[in-house]
Amino acid sequence: MYQDKCFPKTIVCLKNLTKYLNIIIRVCLGITICCLALAKLRQPYEFLSYIYQLEITGPQLGMLGGMVLPWAEVVLSTCLIGGLFLHGALFVCMLLYGIYIACIASAICHKIVFHGYFWPVDSIHIGTPMLLLIILIFMITLLGYIYEIKTLKKPKPDVIGRSNS
Repeated sequence: MYQDKCFPKTIVCLKNLTKYLNIIIRVCLGITICCLALAKLRQPYEFLSYIYQLEITGPQLGMLGGMVLPWAEVVLSTCLIGGLFLHGALFVCMLLYGIYIACIASAICHKIVFHGYFWPVDSIHIGTPMLLLIILIFMITLLGYIYEIKTLKKPKPDVIGRSNS
């Protein structure tokens, strides 16, 4: 008897917990992306040299990516922190972290050492731990996206024979 009365409260508590956990994850992702974007905007030529070092794209596409990516990250972080266009923002965030995974995998293959650009130390070797961290962030973003899709309110179908006007 006692468990039957408490069980609905536990469900409501878990729903509230997942709601607040999703908000915390979303804001943390937004702050992380904003910090990365500001670092790229402060030193655009250094960021561009890292894009060329990775040898993923050609010179023209690398230049375009170097100019567009930081500003796209600023818009994305604004959407994540402010709660605007969440489905699209989380999807773009997944794409962005997918690109980061490809870049870090390329850096591992080319044995590239970045000198104090994203990290406060003088130089760091990009390796498997960094790749695993980005994959973990990608998975967290995927879970946030799935949660947002599940909470999407679906329109109720009209009753047959009723007009919409």
